[in-house]
Amino acid sequence: VLILAKQDAPDADLTLAAEFAKAVTDAGSQVWLAQPLYGKIFNALEAMGTHAHLWRSKADVWNTYDSITPVERTQRPDVVATLGGDGLLLYANALFQDTSPPPIVAIAAGSMGFLAPFDADRNDFHSRIEPLLRSETNPILPPNPWPVSLRMRLRCILREEEEGISQDYTRDSNFTQFSLDDQERQSGIIDTTNQLVVAVHECLNEVVIDRGTSRFLSAVQCCCNGQVLTTIQADGCIVSTPTGSTAYSMSAGGPMLHPSSPCMLLTPICPHSLSFRPIVFPDSAQLIFRVDPRARGDAWITLDGRTKLRMKRGSTLEVIASPLPLPTLLRYGNTADWFDALQKSLLFNTRPLQKPYIGE
Repeated sequence: VLILAKQDAPDADLTLAAEFAKAVTDAGSQVWLAQPLYGKIFNALEAMGTHAHLWRSKADVWNTYDSITPVERTQRPDVVATLGGDGLLLYANALFQDTSPPPIVAIAAGSMGFLAPFDADRNDFHSRIEPLLRSETNPILPPNPWPVSLRMRLRCILREEEEGISQDYTRDSNFTQFSLDDQERQSGIIDTTNQLVVAVHECLNEVVIDRGTSRFLSAVQCCCNGQVLTTIQADGCIVSTPTGSTAYSMSAGGPMLHPSSPCMLLTPICPHSLSFRPIVFPDSAQLIFRVDPRARGDAWITLDGRTKLRMKRGSTLEVIASPLPLPTLLRYGNTADWFDALQKSLLFNTRPLQKPYIGE
């Protein structure tokens, strides 16, 4: 079991991590800790008679701004426990980019914990998680049924021109509408033949394409399953998973999607059009975005709010549903946990009930 905690975890969270590590060891499982948690609670674990192993990686994602390159691990954990908030869960997702992630037990010890159904204040360690570990390590006891959510991830593939982008292009006189060239419109696809893959990332929440620090609107062409859709002229757009639909996309006016919905959501950010509304695509959709070669500036892509990459004019971003979902353990079930989080964290539909009408 790999235990992760926030880099700046307070003493209460460190004590919690030490107690959880002891419970895991007592249940017969091996404990791995990553830095800096390993150094902070090692002495406390030794005093408890508990031994933990250092989980080593060649790249320290906490201190690396560009975490696109998959982290090389010496060993693969069977279960990951996160003691923090939603950001820590996104960090755990970033650790498993080139492989199927192990099940994750998310324990709320952060600011919001929308994706963390287990709460340390409710003593979930001993009442729920510890019995699960004991049943898995004891051949006499049958394993307890445990609800798991297979959270969809987005595979984002950034490509650039092999020989660079020519700056000798012409703009439309009024810059009101872009269009693909005649050959691309007839074929119905955006050509990526002469482009090289420069980055691949599995996003749990969303990928954002925006104008960055440019003072101009972004001009991003969008294609779905070989069908040209539109040119997005806006501050940007968001492609989110059902998990990410209650994050940035919701703030931009997108709908909330049930975590089990097999779909992806395209939400514009401040579009310069009254008719551009969020669109829900099936999980079989292949979305391709390209910065128009005639655009006034480049675009930027942000992956799960952690990594930011420049998207040059002519570059393309392909977004598809990843075949490697992220399994997370649930407290009660997908629907129950989701609505519990909506009510607890977002105060969903909270208002006083209307008083009964007293007629004549």
